[in-house]
Amino acid sequence: MKTKRFIVLFCLLGIALTGAFAQENFYSRYIGILNNKPALLNLVQVNSKLRAHLFFTEDNAASHTVLTGMLNDQGDFFLKNEYESDTLIKGRMSSRQLEGFYFTASNDIQRLAFSALDEAGSIALMPYGLSVDKKLFEEREESPSAIFESELIVPQAEALNQLQDSILLQAFLEEGQNSALLMPNQVLQQQADTFFNNYKKLSSYDSLPSHSVQWIKSGEVGVVMNQHGLLCIETSEYVFSGGAHGMLNRLFYVFDINSGKRLKMEDIFLAQSDNILTELLTNEIRSRYEIQHDSSLKSFGLFVEVVEPNTNFWISNSGIGFYYNSYELAPYSYGQSDLFLPYTKLEGLLNTDLREKLLLKE
Repeated sequence: MKTKRFIVLFCLLGIALTGAFAQENFYSRYIGILNNKPALLNLVQVNSKLRAHLFFTEDNAASHTVLTGMLNDQGDFFLKNEYESDTLIKGRMSSRQLEGFYFTASNDIQRLAFSALDEAGSIALMPYGLSVDKKLFEEREESPSAIFESELIVPQAEALNQLQDSILLQAFLEEGQNSALLMPNQVLQQQADTFFNNYKKLSSYDSLPSHSVQWIKSGEVGVVMNQHGLLCIETSEYVFSGGAHGMLNRLFYVFDINSGKRLKMEDIFLAQSDNILTELLTNEIRSRYEIQHDSSLKSFGLFVEVVEPNTNFWISNSGIGFYYNSYELAPYSYGQSDLFLPYTKLEGLLNTDLREKLLLKE
């Protein structure tokens, strides 16, 4: 595998895209082919950081992968699976093209060429970011510091101000912050001010050893879906403010682009769907941990015996996912659970309006 990747580094020199990428923040929907099947990549860049949601068909099943990576000033980039170290995609990009190589699970290398796609039912989006580092005791050179990094994303068009306000209010404005200030940069600054004000309260504990009070708050934003008049965004936030470990919290928000309304469970599913969804989700968690149907979930360390649908769901062209953060279903050591239900398993459960938007057959 290392030999193949070494060869690819030379091949990349032959990839020619028009113009190096210089824009600091951008979002694009790319389409292309992976494994001879159509693929969609929703990619967000804030400064040099990349976060993407990749959808394609793998082993005759819909595959959803969260990718993270970096981009340099020349447009060279890499993307990898979120919790893995090996590069999955490497190449060069602009806001309109993405070209490079895809490294498969079987150590094969595929050439790829994706193009940005703008179509009816999708919208242009602009991400914003803020990064600040502050000391706890300004007068001390050895003082610990708190690190704040956060991102958000909103529509570019002024005609979508109603949608922008809805996104900022429900996905990014924290409790107690001024809802009258709904400009993206102001929302980020309010987040930072709240974080550092809480950190500064530690200054009354002057006897604490400096190494024990390092705080970190790091937030990223992703786009899961931007099609058919639906926008699904993801916020991922890691916070460490002391203790045994930090906490990762991931939330998803689905909006109707035209009305600006955030869609709730009742906008997605028909009444009386909860029991069937619970059965489907419980089967998914059993499959995830290879738990036999005659064994209890709690006997394998989970907190529950059945997995009920929650309000933290995401939506795609292939199906709907339910995301459970740490401690919702299982201890911290189990990590998060992202349970995906393809539309083939959701027949008879979806609202007619949603089916029509997604062009799903009855």
